[in-house]
Amino acid sequence: MIPKSFQALGEICLVKTKDRKIAKEILQKHSRFRSVYYSGKISGSKRVPNVQWLAGQKKTITVVRENGCDFVLDISKIMFSKGNQEEKRQIVKQIKKTEDVLDMFAGIGYFTIPMAKLTLANVWAIDINPNSIDFLKQNLKLNKVEDKVVVIQGDSNIEALAIGKKFDRVHMGYFDIHSKSGTYTFLPTALNVCKKNGVIHFHEVAEKIETIEEQIRIISKQEKVKIKVLNKRKVKAYGIRKWHWVLDLKTNS
Repeated sequence: MIPKSFQALGEICLVKTKDRKIAKEILQKHSRFRSVYYSGKISGSKRVPNVQWLAGQKKTITVVRENGCDFVLDISKIMFSKGNQEEKRQIVKQIKKTEDVLDMFAGIGYFTIPMAKLTLANVWAIDINPNSIDFLKQNLKLNKVEDKVVVIQGDSNIEALAIGKKFDRVHMGYFDIHSKSGTYTFLPTALNVCKKNGVIHFHEVAEKIETIEEQIRIISKQEKVKIKVLNKRKVKAYGIRKWHWVLDLKTNS
């Protein structure tokens, strides 16, 4: 029986079962797929996937088209979340003029590429994972926006400050569901590098958004930066009674 939920990444299909019979059946019924892989848990701060070949071609590199942008990636090295498409559109809609934007956890360019390609923004993109950085550079060329993005490999808490400038917008598209500190660890840095009246897009996982808002208030008070919550929204469910939330924060230091 073919599972109702699976992830399509170009010509690769990712499933949550290791049943090879089901994998072969997927290939027979869905001609767009050339490979089927089992997808396990993402691990570590570098968000490394756990995949296992089940059927079809043993090919892990694929190209995904999303919101008018193209992304090449290796599913054995890089995660790709297709559940954030609406959130990517939300960010693009908010950039209505030339802005300097910092993407603190750029990955292969999930948000960096749309911001650079579909808006007037100039983007600084940081990621700690060298594999992500390699594919980010490829994707910038693929989408012809390499001249609009500065790519930096390293820890965002260090590299964001080292840039030595303030940004109109800071995107924090990272969270770790296994960590209590999560994205909060990087918020002081984001507050420090965001301009007065700038916007921070803060991603985190929690059961209730009030939990996130309270922690943000504590950190902003410690950093002596006043903030206003402009918008808050659910992106999708994570496990039992947990949600991926995004808060748009306006700074007024």
